[in-house]
Amino acid sequence: MRILVTGPTGFIGGRLVPRLLEDDHEVTCLARDPSKAGNWKMDSGVSLVRGDVTDPRSLEEGLAGDWDCVFHLAGAVYSDNQRWTFAVNAGGTENVLGALDKGNIGKFVLLSSIAAIGPARHGEYLNEETPTRPINDYGRSKLEAEGIAERMCAQKGWPFVAVRGPVVYGPGVSPQSRVTTMFEMIRSGKYRMVGTGENRIGFCYIDNMIHGLTLVLKAPIENRETFLIADAQSLKICELAERIVSLIHPDMALKKVPKWLALLVSMIPGTPQELSPGRIREMVGSWGCRIDRARTVLGYEPPLSLEEGLRLTAEWFQREVWGVK
Repeated sequence: MRILVTGPTGFIGGRLVPRLLEDDHEVTCLARDPSKAGNWKMDSGVSLVRGDVTDPRSLEEGLAGDWDCVFHLAGAVYSDNQRWTFAVNAGGTENVLGALDKGNIGKFVLLSSIAAIGPARHGEYLNEETPTRPINDYGRSKLEAEGIAERMCAQKGWPFVAVRGPVVYGPGVSPQSRVTTMFEMIRSGKYRMVGTGENRIGFCYIDNMIHGLTLVLKAPIENRETFLIADAQSLKICELAERIVSLIHPDMALKKVPKWLALLVSMIPGTPQELSPGRIREMVGSWGCRIDRARTVLGYEPPLSLEEGLRLTAEWFQREVWGVK
């Protein structure tokens, strides 16, 4: 297949591209800075195109033609700038589809997020039917991107798939990721759970996400589809923290901070963005995921368990980040 991947230098894109090459696909990658591409950049099976999803003119030449599948992974995940977040996630989606307009697309796959749904009601899990109520700019921008892609793909008769992922983790995870923050805080002994810790959180090991995306590539999609791709388990925050503690700081006693106190601290001038009122609401929200639809329609079954994924991630942090032998 002839495949286009945007955002190939990111955590997920950097793993997806080598997998597509291994499967003998013809891959073209769109990147703002191709020099940041991984070792696969020298492979004869990949073509690198320079372009910025926020600049429509930079996309016209490199994205022209027909594609069997487009994986649109480029996005702003960690930005606190509302305008930039929407420009990249929503505007970037519109610009990419606009640049593809004169060709024919077999399938357009947008990497979205469960943030586009928002937290579930207490005691419930998120799935593809959960009403969307995003609570932050990132989630709202991803939901807008989904709407743009659905509309523009419908106009052209192109199949469209929104893949909503939870927190993706594993070796090589971004230093800006909340996974990194959690591991670092537990290692230092400074980690505190906000609230009771009884709320659930969805995680997805990187190899599981790549497996899910390759199944989306193979699936016969006719119109619009949405899939949640995640690990099989969604643990309570207290359970997740306990498992990470057992891997990297087994003598640490977990401590909790009441939600009311965390919110009070978040209102103090100069408090870090990571402890803003909005972030506190995210911390205590219910983000557990059900993957029944992906299992039924795609035949998706996570290759690695959450337990194994956390172990491999902890080993990587210890070896590559902290220099522990």
